Amino acid sequence: MRTPLLVTITAIYVSVFQSHLYSAEFEIPHPELKAITIDSVDTESFLSVRLDTEGNLFTGCREALFVYEANESGFAPRKLLYTFPKDSWLYDLEIRGNDIYVMTNLALYVIKDARVKREGLQPERLVWGLPDFHPHQCFHGLAFGPDGWLYMSMGDLLVWYGDFSRPDHWGHWTFFCQPDDTQVPFTGVGGVLRCKPDGSQLEVVARGTRNSCGLVFDNKWNLFTHDNDHEGLPTEFVPSRLLHVVPGADFGWPRGWMPTMTPDRKDLLVTMNQKMGRGVPVGQSYYDETYLPKQYRNSILLARWGTRALSSYPIEVSGATFKAEEQILLQGLNQTRPVGVTVGRGGRIFVTLAEMAHNEGSPVYQSDLVMITRKDDDLSK
Repeated sequence: MRTPLLVTITAIYVSVFQSHLYSAEFEIPHPELKAITIDSVDTESFLSVRLDTEGNLFTGCREALFVYEANESGFAPRKLLYTFPKDSWLYDLEIRGNDIYVMTNLALYVIKDARVKREGLQPERLVWGLPDFHPHQCFHGLAFGPDGWLYMSMGDLLVWYGDFSRPDHWGHWTFFCQPDDTQVPFTGVGGVLRCKPDGSQLEVVARGTRNSCGLVFDNKWNLFTHDNDHEGLPTEFVPSRLLHVVPGADFGWPRGWMPTMTPDRKDLLVTMNQKMGRGVPVGQSYYDETYLPKQYRNSILLARWGTRALSSYPIEVSGATFKAEEQILLQGLNQTRPVGVTVGRGGRIFVTLAEMAHNEGSPVYQSDLVMITRKDDDLSK
């Protein structure tokens, strides 16, 4: 058996990247892979991460949006693009042309020309109106679909209310969107929404999730998300779920969870993996590049805060839906927890790591930005 690579770096200097104190601890199980730190900071709480087609890297944090511009030697030092209000939490980023879409916990914004401009940037609010309950149960993921619409995930804001069997658990509020503060009444829990790139025509795609965070399309335009379990009621709402999203789907929360737990229910949708255990998945991406070993192709990448793992789930057809078994790409140790993940041009994977001992509402944590690549990657080229 091959021994995983244990990475415990107290200080690292690579000529193409910056020199930083790097406190994260993790294992890279595959012997042909390595991880390199790009940045480490104790004040910004890295969360989301996205690269453009020119290799520039953008990170969303507790309040700040940063860019690391690609250059001949790797990346330039991080540069602040914009600071949102306190506790905004930039859960996901999407890029369309030169515009960057930012999903905070309470609103969707677009920052025109933020991919190429570095000063004078001003966000434009596209979708808002989500009640301010908690920075964990809120707006989360973003993904542009084949139809040109922008898809977004959100959590259930009423997890504190009722006994989870009452019909009045549903939330009722009004979303606002473009143009001109258009009102869109909403009734439900967590789910997936979509709108036009200008923030118009907001509508529901799927319902019945507790706290879906990541959202991603594969290379055939199948849409996937995941769902945080309810650790307080493990007999009913554990394990966490990996979900294939189709228009009109209802994933059962809070009336049900998965067929393996309540086999007498014929209305519950099959999940892609029934063995995820207790978990708090956060960021999500999709990998189908040829750069890393073949076992990672056509895979959902999932940053699992609870299990401290960055996991890969190769997608397999299963009847009218899909199934996917877990394989560990990066295993965090001690307090190191993956929270964000994306794929860069050429096939390298970029991950944000949070140093957290336990769950907190809106923490400032030590965080690291890491690149996973092949061991034979010559970073001087």
